[in-house]
Formats: sequence, C-alpha cells, structure tokens
Amino acid sequence: MIGAFPAADVLAWSLIEVLWKGLVLWALRLAVDPLLPVRAVRLRYTATAVSFFAIPVWWLASLVPVLQAPAQPLVPSVVKGPGTLEILLIVIWVAGVSFSSLRVAGGLWQWHRTVNLAVEVSALWRHRFQTLVQRTGLRQGVRLLASNRVDSPCALGWFRPVVLVPASLLTGFNPDQLQAILLHELVHVRRLDWLVGILQAFVESLLFHVPFVWFLSARLRLEREACCDDAVVEMLGNRLEYATALYSLEAVLQAPRLAPSAHGGSLVSRIRRLADPHQHSRPRASVAFSLIVLTAALSFASIVTIMDGNDPLPTWLPQDVSRWAPLLEQASENHDLPPALLAIMTLVESGGDSQALSSRGATGLLQIMPATGKRIAEKRGLKDVDLQDPSVNLDFGAWYLARQFETFGGDLKLALAAYNGGPERARRWSENGEPLSEETSAYVAVLATMWDERDAGESTAYQAWWKRLNSGRIQHMLHPLPVARVSQVFGRGPHKGVDLAAPLGTAILTPMDGEVISVSNDTTAGKAVIIRHGVGLETRYHHLDAIDVALGDRLSAGDTLGQVGSTGVSTGPHLHFEVRKNGVPVDPMGYLNE
Repeated sequence: MIGAFPAADVLAWSLIEVLWKGLVLWALRLAVDPLLPVRAVRLRYTATAVSFFAIPVWWLASLVPVLQAPAQPLVPSVVKGPGTLEILLIVIWVAGVSFSSLRVAGGLWQWHRTVNLAVEVSALWRHRFQTLVQRTGLRQGVRLLASNRVDSPCALGWFRPVVLVPASLLTGFNPDQLQAILLHELVHVRRLDWLVGILQAFVESLLFHVPFVWFLSARLRLEREACCDDAVVEMLGNRLEYATALYSLEAVLQAPRLAPSAHGGSLVSRIRRLADPHQHSRPRASVAFSLIVLTAALSFASIVTIMDGNDPLPTWLPQDVSRWAPLLEQASENHDLPPALLAIMTLVESGGDSQALSSRGATGLLQIMPATGKRIAEKRGLKDVDLQDPSVNLDFGAWYLARQFETFGGDLKLALAAYNGGPERARRWSENGEPLSEETSAYVAVLATMWDERDAGESTAYQAWWKRLNSGRIQHMLHPLPVARVSQVFGRGPHKGVDLAAPLGTAILTPMDGEVISVSNDTTAGKAVIIRHGVGLETRYHHLDAIDVALGDRLSAGDTLGQVGSTGVSTGPHLHFEVRKNGVPVDPMGYLNE
C-alpha cells in the first residue's frame, strides 16, 4: 500500500515475493520443455532467456511503482517502520549484492588487464582470423590476441570485441581444428553473448538469494553453447570435424563465466550432442513435475500475499473495534492508509459503534458530519450514500483523512487536527501557531500517543483514555436488580460473575445504554442475553425466565430486558450477571450502584 509502508518494508517483502515468482517461471520453463522440438536449440535458448530475464522484470515491475509513488508521502511519525525481520532481510541482501557485485567487478578488471597484457598474433594467423570474421558475416572489427593468462579461446567485449587464444595453441594445435574453435568464438561475438553474459551476472548479483535464477542461468549458458556449436556445424558442413576439434582441445580450466568460451558448459555433453543431434536430456515426467511445482508455487504465492497484506491491528483494541477489521483494511487499501491508524481513529471517534450519533450530528464509525459527507460524495461523483452504513462511513472517513495528509505533507498531527477541527484551523496552527481548541488538542494528543503504542502489548494511552471515558458512565450505571441479594460472589472457582437472588419474574433492568448482541437459550446458561455498551464494555445475563428484547435492539439505561428465572443449570431463581472489559471478566460489584 502506497504510503502505508516505507520503502524499506516494501523492498523487504519484495525479496520474499521474488522467490515464488522465480519458482513460477522456472516451473513454466520446465512445462514448456517437452513441447519444443529436440533440435530447436535456438527456440530452447530463447525460452530459457525469456524465463530468466522475466524474473527481475516481474520483480521490478511490482517494486518500482510502489517506491516511486509520491502521491501521499507520510512522514515517519505516521508510517509503521520495518520490523527486525525486514531489516535483517535487507541487510543480508545488501551484503550479498555488494559481495556479488565486487566479484563481478573484479572479474571484469581481471579480463581488462588480461586484454591489455595480450600480444598480437602472427601475420599468418591475423589473415586466417580475418577470413573467419568475414565467414561469420561480422562487420565490426574483431582482434585476435595471444595471451598466457588464458587456457582456452574466449571472446571478450562488445563494442570493441577481442578473441583471446593461448599462445601455446597457435603453435601446438592443429590449425584447422583451431580455426573451427575460433569460429565458435566469433559466433559468440555475432550473437552479442558477452553483453548477455554481463546482464546475467548482474541479475545473479541482484537476486543472488533466488535459486531459480541460478538454475535458469546455468541452463542458459549450456543452451547458448549449443546454439554456437550448431552455427559452427552449419558453416563447416561437417559435424564430426567440429566434434573432433573439441575433443582435441583436451580438458582445460573453465574460463570465467563472463567470457563465453570454446569449452563453455560440459565439453563431454557438447561432444555427445554433436555426435547424436537427436539426443536431448529431458527429465522424466517433466510435465507432471512442473505442474506440481507450479501448484506449489501458486500456493506459496498466496501465503506470501496474505503475509504481505497482513498489517495486524493493535492487540489492545477492544473487540468493538477489531470486529470491523475487514472493512478497515478495505478502506485503508482504497486510500493508502495504515489500517491500524483507521482502527485507532474508529476507537476514539465512536468506540466501534456503527450507529453512534454525536450531539452535533456526526454519525457512524468515523463520526462524519452530514454536510461533510455530502461534499465528499459530490467530489467523488457518488449519490444516495448512507453514512450509517459501516463500509461507506469508513470509506468516506479514510478518503477525507487521506486528503488531509496530502494537504499537510504527510504530517500526522496536522492531518488529525484537520480531521477533527477543520483544515483551516489546522493550517493556522501550523503557519501562525494559533492554538487549537481544547477538544482538538486532546484528540490529536491521544491519537498520536496511541499510534506510537500500536505495536505494544498494552497501551497506556488507551487505558487512560478508557478510564476517563467510562468513569462517568460507570458511576451512573444502574443495578439490574436493586432488590436482590448476592448469593455467590465473583471469582469463586470458575465463576465469572455474581449471582443475584430475587423472586421469580422480577424485572431485570438494563444498567446502561447499549445494543443487544446475543439472545440465546442453552442447557447451561438457560435463557441469556448479552449487551454491548461500547468501548470494550459488555454485560451478560443468564438463567432468565423470559426475555423482552431481540437481537440488535438498542436499549437505554433502565429498560426492562427480561425477568428473573431459573433456566439452565440453576439451583433456584436468580440472575447470573457478568461485566466484561475488553472480553475479560471483571468483578461486577465494582460497577454496580446500590
């Protein structure tokens, strides 16, 4: 999500994503292999090259737009920084890329030095070599140099290509066979294989941690040699003659990978292929195997996608807010905001009550004023919107907050001040130091502190805010059975509430405003009701004789919710009464006013 994650976080996840992307492309290459003709070496090489270079292209295609997007630059105070795992991944990747790049740079420098120390060959060999150059159709000048620092002919360079040959081969090797081998090097020059080798080395360095890059790269080198071998056979018109030349070259040390050479790949396998062009090593059941691998890759991709998109809400949020997680994540994705920030705003604005209505007319989870909602709808070209619809309310609130981030350059406190007190008031605060209202100042302070504590197991800011918000409500909380006596206290064994004994049929009162979220009847609790009072506060009532409310009813303090009974597991008429704070049972006697 643009703006919700810093560049470091995006990069870290992309380094994991590219693993399954490489796996998918490698599996697809295996699946295509049996469909290609045995002798179609050029087509086989092209398919491998496309698969190989598609890995970094696919990786960068998903990475670059995110890192370059300037639409909503959120400053560090509002951006959740990368975690320890992400930082470790980036450090390892940077170290690996640096080491690999130094290795490649060192190889290039060694080859540059080798070329500078090489000497001109004799006039006879210059003449023979130019004849070969013309035979391959090369128009650019290619030099043949002798060097004691190489042990097999190899082609180097792109703009000013050079073919190096060991000095010993010029005098101690069959001239006709050597010319066939030099012809192979000139085909490399014609095909620009040096440049492709440089690009391969760059990709291997950049994605050194992706094994499928190495698998495809090794295969690309083998198939490149096969292409050059077939081109030489086509020019010589004698497959056996060229195979004999390779055989006579003997076993030599392999030249660095950046330089395509006459002994690139497996010399034995190349000679065998020349001897029997219809032979091609294909993995058994490669189609079935590749389909299995592809299925595994797509499964892994879905797991990584879930992990990548998983931006968990603060664990200390009450269930009243966290129950809206899917809608919060959708609104955040639509408007490039952290879900945790919208969740914290929902907590402070409405306590998670989708029907919340302020004294000034603000409504819904993010408390949007009707006039503001109308302006947002007009700007977005929307009609007939219902601000009390939770998805609409969160979407509109996220859109409006995102506009404030744009206006104030990603500054969290200014954006929050604008959301609560209006953009003009926030601008005067920013530019002239004009103080915010007491309400807006408190709003910005508590939200900013909760945001800073979003990753903590507990939030001191939330606890203090909850206490201030509910202390008055708790003081005015009514007793559900004023005439009852306590027959069993809280915390005795598994008892999670208090038992209030009263005559059968006694009316049970709603202690404070709330919404009925459960009406049930089971063998243990009997007829039962659960009421949510907002901001993590919930009351439960068991063993009722009759229930006077329905699921979804919004009750006011003092409303009758049912009558005392003895249903379920009960020893006599009484009410089992529970109070839960953020899902945890607490002693109800601390909340009841006698």
